[in-house]
Amino acid sequence: MQKTDKVVISAATLITSLLCYSYAKDKGKDAAPFVMVGAFIGSLIGEALAEQMGSGQTYKQLSENGTNRNQNSR
Repeated sequence: MQKTDKVVISAATLITSLLCYSYAKDKGKDAAPFVMVGAFIGSLIGEALAEQMGSGQTYKQLSENGTNRNQNSR
C-alpha cells in the first residue's frame, strides 16, 4: 500500500466520521456509535477510491513497460 492510498483512506474515514458526529450531535443522540459506523463506512469508501486510483496507474505503467502479458498473448 502506497502513502497516497493511506492518505485517501484516512481522509475518507475522517470526513465520514465527522459528518456522523455532527449528525448525532444535531439530533441530540450519543455520538460514539454514529462515529464508529461512520468511520467504518468511510474506510470502505476510502479503500474503494484508493483501489480505483491505483488500478489505472498500475495498468498505465505496465503498458508503458511492455510487461502486460495478457495483451501480448492475444
